[in-house]
Amino acid sequence: MAGAEQTLEISAFSPDDLDAVYRELRGKEGISVTPTSAQTEPGYMGGVSDALIVGFTEGGAVALLEMVRTLVKSRGSRFKLKIRKGDTTIKITTGDADEALALLRELISGE
Repeated sequence: MAGAEQTLEISAFSPDDLDAVYRELRGKEGISVTPTSAQTEPGYMGGVSDALIVGFTEGGAVALLEMVRTLVKSRGSRFKLKIRKGDTTIKITTGDADEALALLRELISGE
């Protein structure tokens, strides 16, 4: 990661989940967050803001991982996210915070 900013697109299966992510990330050091429309299939009529573009530095990655851990634990199996980096997408649909963090850590590190 070496200090370069990375970007993820985060979408949720519930507007409440996306709002929770936005509230948790907004204002965190090393993280920028911008509401946008998710990239989906042609013809999709999504909401005005149904995804977040999250830019983060190496230090912001720690806050991002902590946010996912906290929300997965507090919201349980109802909390479902889709996180895209480039051509790779992961879905976090588990109540197991450790599994969710491992998936996200892999996506961020590119391993």
